[in-house]
Amino acid sequence: MTTKPISPARKWTFRLLSILLGPLLFLGIIELILSIAGTGYSTDFLIFDPNDKTKWQDNKNFSRRFFPPEMTRNSQPILISKDKPKNTHRIVIFGGSAAMGDPDPAFGPLRILEVMLESRYPETNFEVVNTAVTAINSHVVREIAADLEKFESDLWIVYMGNNEVYGPFGAGTVFGSVAPPLWINRTGLFFKKTKIGQLAESIFSGKGKDRKSWGGLEMFLDKLISRDDPVLERVYRNYAYNLSDIISSAREANADVLVSSVAVNLKDCPPFRSNDDTAKRLFGEKKFIEARDEDALRFRADSRINAVAREVAGNQKARFVDAEKGLSADGVPGDELFVDHVHFTFKGSYWLARLFADEAVASLGLGESKNPWLSELDCAERLGLTPVHRIQILREMRQWFSQSPFKDQANNKERDSNIKADLVRFANEQTVQVLDKAESNYDQFLKDDPSDWQLRKEYAILLAARNKNKASSLQYEKIADLLPHRPEMWYRFGSSCQRQSDWAKAQKAFEKAILIKPDFHQAYFSLGLCQIEQKAWSVAGESFEKAVEFKPDYVTAWIRWGQLLESQGKTQEAINKYELALEEVPDSLAVNKLLASRYLQKSDNKKAANYFREAVRVSPKDTESNLGLALSLIKQQKTNEGVPILRNVLKMDPNNSTAKRYLRQLGLDN
Repeated sequence: MTTKPISPARKWTFRLLSILLGPLLFLGIIELILSIAGTGYSTDFLIFDPNDKTKWQDNKNFSRRFFPPEMTRNSQPILISKDKPKNTHRIVIFGGSAAMGDPDPAFGPLRILEVMLESRYPETNFEVVNTAVTAINSHVVREIAADLEKFESDLWIVYMGNNEVYGPFGAGTVFGSVAPPLWINRTGLFFKKTKIGQLAESIFSGKGKDRKSWGGLEMFLDKLISRDDPVLERVYRNYAYNLSDIISSAREANADVLVSSVAVNLKDCPPFRSNDDTAKRLFGEKKFIEARDEDALRFRADSRINAVAREVAGNQKARFVDAEKGLSADGVPGDELFVDHVHFTFKGSYWLARLFADEAVASLGLGESKNPWLSELDCAERLGLTPVHRIQILREMRQWFSQSPFKDQANNKERDSNIKADLVRFANEQTVQVLDKAESNYDQFLKDDPSDWQLRKEYAILLAARNKNKASSLQYEKIADLLPHRPEMWYRFGSSCQRQSDWAKAQKAFEKAILIKPDFHQAYFSLGLCQIEQKAWSVAGESFEKAVEFKPDYVTAWIRWGQLLESQGKTQEAINKYELALEEVPDSLAVNKLLASRYLQKSDNKKAANYFREAVRVSPKDTESNLGLALSLIKQQKTNEGVPILRNVLKMDPNNSTAKRYLRQLGLDN
């Protein structure tokens, strides 16, 4: 019997297999060894609660594949049963910070939708899950959706589009590769799922000196993308593919899916940047949609993004709600619905939730109800929104608007005046009767649902504002017990203990936060303060050292570390810390002034003058810096330079006694 010869094609197949199988087997063994050794991290969005395998919790490491270590973002806390309870509908929202509910998710669209449904259908239970994360886009949402195929749910709401250009893998991103082809993007994400990929990333990323922490929208100011830039076509195409995959994941999870267009502030948000002033001209002509589309800082979902969302939803036969159109029913949307360019006021969140509510009723088959939908005022009361919370949000937004690109907008002064007026109005509404009633409501609502951590958080804020620190701390402690896996909850509890000067209890809370999040720089700083109060000075120094290790530009920690050393008589060591701080943040007014004053005390007037000069450069109208510079120059016999500066000090502060005294000593008139 003759053996049939092997064909050349089969020979080459065997050769290729032999070449590939060896390396693949080797990599498989390495992957297995790394897994057994506990190397790397889970890339799932939801992981089992280590203390209760019947529950899912959010994974603090999920966003590490998409953001540099110093910029990782987290969702709102999630701790929910694996199996959906009977007579319960689960609703999940996906998207970025607008979907999450910034500036305070406790008063965002999903929370309002929840209380609206609960009120209208009291015999039915509703669980809402907020998977939205600041700065993410469809590339990240797709990964979250794929993981949630394992999660028992009924309705997915997809509200995304603002971050397609500047989020991960976008055309103007600062988080990694800029708009790579989709296959490269997805191959890279798959590689980062492996332990080998994670090990390689940790080795090659290292701890570079140019590490940057989260810097808000200012991080993107040099990433202008014009409307006709060809790279945008890839952005729109990737958005379409990702959205289609998200809808497919919803169906794998046996959940209905509701896709929404994205509404933005058109009327009261002038274009951030305009390459040729076209956007500004269109805005001046009140062509607000066209002006938005021409804006070269593309922080708002544009017409094409919303058109793609509508088209993909139609092609996939998914539910679609046109939020852009719905929130324009009473005119062009502006500050009445938005606190900034894309994030909602409470009114805006209410009306978005109202749009979602009708679709949710149809999707979940809830039918008619004799109960009406809650009004905006009813929802505000049910969620515990008080003048205290409105003032807190306005203060945060005012700080937000003091930074670029908002401070560069033509209407920034008018906006600031409006915020000041609102702050006065809400301050006048903080009567004892109003706040007493709010406390009573909180007590009743928490009695009905003790597990509502968001309600407890807002209650704690109200109590702290009324100087009821012990009662506030009790609420934060209960929140930490409800969500023990979230480090920020232990941090907030620790901070509330600090306000009561309960240093030992605060220290334990901060230590728990650090145990969960070892690079939690704020917790290290606060821990150091607690240790100082307990006279544990050496370990306090170690805590401050950790704080600046994980956040090198943490000026406050550098200063407090230096002050600790000074209190121990270690002046030169303190000066060394201040100089290290200045290497990280050269434009720090506080550090330049500290160094200048220390050298002035040491009679090193030349160095003192140098640092005071830097302080004046940073803040030309700072009286102390100008005065210090004048004195350090005069002490170097540089009277001709020092005297004009002294006179300038008196222009800024006519009653400055030190400047007057030195001029008299020099025999000069004021």
